[in-house]
Amino acid sequence: LESSAPAAGDDAYSVVSSWGMLASAGAPFNGQLYVASQSLNGYRVFRTDNSGTAPYSYTQVINNGGYLDQPNNEILSMMEYKGQLYAGGNGVIFRGTAAELIRINPDDTWDLIVGNPRQTPTGWKLPLSGFTSGFGNEFNGHMWRLEQYEDNLFVGTFDSSTVYKDDPTVEPIVRDLMGFDLWRSPEGTEFYSVTTQGFGDKFNFGVRSLEATPQGLFVGAANYYYGLQIWQAPLVRHTFLPSVMTGSGGRAATQAVASAPAMNTNWRSSLETNVTGDGVVVSWEPAIGAVRYQVMRSPLVTLSAAD
Repeated sequence: LESSAPAAGDDAYSVVSSWGMLASAGAPFNGQLYVASQSLNGYRVFRTDNSGTAPYSYTQVINNGGYLDQPNNEILSMMEYKGQLYAGGNGVIFRGTAAELIRINPDDTWDLIVGNPRQTPTGWKLPLSGFTSGFGNEFNGHMWRLEQYEDNLFVGTFDSSTVYKDDPTVEPIVRDLMGFDLWRSPEGTEFYSVTTQGFGDKFNFGVRSLEATPQGLFVGAANYYYGLQIWQAPLVRHTFLPSVMTGSGGRAATQAVASAPAMNTNWRSSLETNVTGDGVVVSWEPAIGAVRYQVMRSPLVTLSAAD
């Protein structure tokens, strides 16, 4: 719907989407409006300059969910960041398919940021972040919200592993995954986790809202079990404090404050690897304030001299 005078009420709105479009997200970018449309065959992304009479004319940018075999069926979040449009998907419709994150360039080409590799009409798409769908967690079914804060791109997820909380067989396996993920990137492809456990509360299964303000970044958690929680990152990089924590029926949430230590930006210069007969030894200087590290590997890729 479109309105040039929203306060005037219902009659001030008109339908401007094309027939059959099931709009799930939209954002201004590159002087046009980009709109994502839901489909069981995979999300589609269109753009329009809003010219002429309704319904507007739309140009398709992405089809069939980026050509994955079991694609995300819709886009749930869109945001421009550093001159490119980032879009987060919904993978829940297909069991075992986690959500992916893509970005669209001003020339309408697109990149896979977080997701499973796939062949497309323009060649192979590999995740530029190194993460497969769901940031490597198959229970991350939504890239639910995007926000820019302190020059970082933040991505909040919906994590379905909480539904196994009472399953005696599955719960021990997924216990460390329960709770939403919040990730940040200082440039759009390299991501660091702020939390992968809902700030220490396994019942916080989703980041339902993210809002950057002059008082800091606010994170609104979805929690069916004990009520919502709102977290605040004050104007000190990535230290999260509970701002408002209310529970259903007035019950207060009482979990501990979560924080994410500042990233050691010099880690690359101190990283050393050594191949031995038994494997690979990886060593580095400690990051100030870090209590754990995430070590990842990728399949062996042979580059040509031209690369």
